[in-house]
Amino acid sequence: MPINPDNIREVVLNNPQLISVESIAEYFETSTVQLNRILKKYDTSGLLVLKSIKQDIVKDMMVQDKSLEEISKRVGYSINYIKRNLL
Repeated sequence: MPINPDNIREVVLNNPQLISVESIAEYFETSTVQLNRILKKYDTSGLLVLKSIKQDIVKDMMVQDKSLEEISKRVGYSINYIKRNLL
């Protein structure tokens, strides 16, 4: 599977344990440096792609009336961070 923002989104949504750029790079069997080099072609970075995906996950889980604790565990952010920055 080629590395691009859409494929990363699909992989992260289907693999809840992938909550860091390092874990995504590991999944694609590459380094974070190489991952970011590839994503630079799409004018983005691993961190920006991951933040965008996590924001979408938070919004989706809020619509599903999931608890902040569940959301926090899923995206790897503290409850306070989610309240301050994503809600």
